[in-house]
Amino acid sequence: MPKLPAVFMVGAFPPPVHGLSMANEAIAERLNGRARIVKFDTVGARVRSGWAGRLCRLGTGWAVLRFAVMAAVRRPSSIYIGLSGGPGQLYDGMFALIGNLLHVPVFIHHHSFRYINRPSRLTRLVFDLAGNATHIVLCPDMAVRLKQLYPTSVGETLVLSNTSLFPAAPGGHARVRGERPLTLGFLSNITREKGVFVFFDVLSALDRRGLQVRATIAGPVADAIGDEFNAALIRHPRADYVGPVSGEKKTNFYKSIDLLVFPSSYENEAEPLTVIEAIGFGVPVIASDKGCIPSTLRRGGGACVVDDERMAERIADFVVDVASSPGVYEALSCGAVASVMNQAPSQAAALRKLLGMLTRTDAVDGYVISDRRIDS
Repeated sequence: MPKLPAVFMVGAFPPPVHGLSMANEAIAERLNGRARIVKFDTVGARVRSGWAGRLCRLGTGWAVLRFAVMAAVRRPSSIYIGLSGGPGQLYDGMFALIGNLLHVPVFIHHHSFRYINRPSRLTRLVFDLAGNATHIVLCPDMAVRLKQLYPTSVGETLVLSNTSLFPAAPGGHARVRGERPLTLGFLSNITREKGVFVFFDVLSALDRRGLQVRATIAGPVADAIGDEFNAALIRHPRADYVGPVSGEKKTNFYKSIDLLVFPSSYENEAEPLTVIEAIGFGVPVIASDKGCIPSTLRRGGGACVVDDERMAERIADFVVDVASSPGVYEALSCGAVASVMNQAPSQAAALRKLLGMLTRTDAVDGYVISDRRIDS
């Protein structure tokens, strides 16, 4: 039996569980059986401070040295880096430089808009240290902006949506509006930046317009806003908080709502899973215009609004239009289902392409964008 190629993976892995660690682990799972995976988990140095942080940074320094020796001896087929959104890029850059010096193909997977919304010298340095790396992006819009902001540092890009790693639930179907009031849903880590209080503002705006809706809120509540969140729930008796959801509870959440509201103002928002999951269940989405959300909803299934002081009013306008026209609602739901079906083949091909590139094995044609502008 031929020896499997080695893939060195750098970045955050669960625990803790968050978007970046889940995506890195999902890539590792897809490589299972196709490659020998060697993980270098650098998350500890990024989340601790004080003496604990210093010890973790020493540990990361040792990991870099170990990585260099192992890469020189074992010559992996590729180096995959789940890029940090902030100062952790300092460590990512060290791993990227080693790959460049050893002429091992480097793949940088982007999961944040932080260094796109605010161009960073550190990010540019990391890209330069990585040399002729392949940049894995979440949507065409992300590829365009990376090329515009870092034109001399970013060459080949490959578009790989989170839909390829976290497929929409099977069996999604178009919804039909009944006579009952709309149920609006909110699912996220419940923080001010993720828009939970804008969601409550939407409910208030709908009350002023005489439109009765129900609301279901799910997700863990941040300690910093616990009291304010509970007070808002008391002011909105038709809003139910169901706590964190996963598995069957999450499925039941999506089945119970008519419209997902995602008014995030989080500046690093990239391609939130809750938006992808909602459209997979045929649930239309109204969301802020952050990250790859416009690219996702442009394919069908919802709409975006500008993140400004009138966001809640604009979302309320949208809800009123949907509530007053069953045909509009059904068209949005059909668009959600169609967007998932239409996107699936190209994203499956993109994932196969990436796995083939990481392992240097044959792969089918994927969705690769090489050094050119993408019409978006």
